[in-house]
Amino acid sequence: MEAENYPVSFGPYWRHTMSLRILRKVIAGLGFVALPLLSWAGQAQPASSAVKGKYVVTRNAGGGALLCLASAVDKSELLCEEFRKLLRVRGGLSPYKLELPPDPEGNVRINNIDVDGDGAVDEMVWSCSGSASIIPPDPCTLSVTLSSGKKIEFEESRFSLMRYASQVYAVAQDFSEVNLDNPNPADIKTKIYRVDGSGVHLVCSKLP
Repeated sequence: MEAENYPVSFGPYWRHTMSLRILRKVIAGLGFVALPLLSWAGQAQPASSAVKGKYVVTRNAGGGALLCLASAVDKSELLCEEFRKLLRVRGGLSPYKLELPPDPEGNVRINNIDVDGDGAVDEMVWSCSGSASIIPPDPCTLSVTLSSGKKIEFEESRFSLMRYASQVYAVAQDFSEVNLDNPNPADIKTKIYRVDGSGVHLVCSKLP
């Protein structure tokens, strides 16, 4: 006896089940494209980025948008925003400044500080001229001697030192937008350097 041929009916339940199966496969496959996407993001030249909560939305030159964790994209951008907010408040950085009386030679010695995070005490010697001119003729200097014996030297026009979130920073005046022939104090911005065991690194510039 031959089997009867019945018409096949694709009802709503079957279509719904197949849609779920396809969706699960697509989601599972995302794990295999995540790394290539991150690689592509590193090669693309971002045209703009915006901080959205704890994420950074980066739009590349081709118009594509990527949503990445801010901590993995650019920590310095978030840090500079924190400094920018403090600078907008009168004396906002004062609680973090490292201020000690100078020795007879005019140097400020800071001996109870850990610069490189190894748990051992390092030494910092900061010196700055007391010039009252808008643009000082001589730079301020910083000499760091780590517990390992390594030495770090740094100089910049008029800067102070602070410790923020257990990290040492040099807060310097930024004269990049100042007319040197007719300097205006309102044009002076702020730039901030991080001081650590590897050296002194610029992290923020042209802050208000």
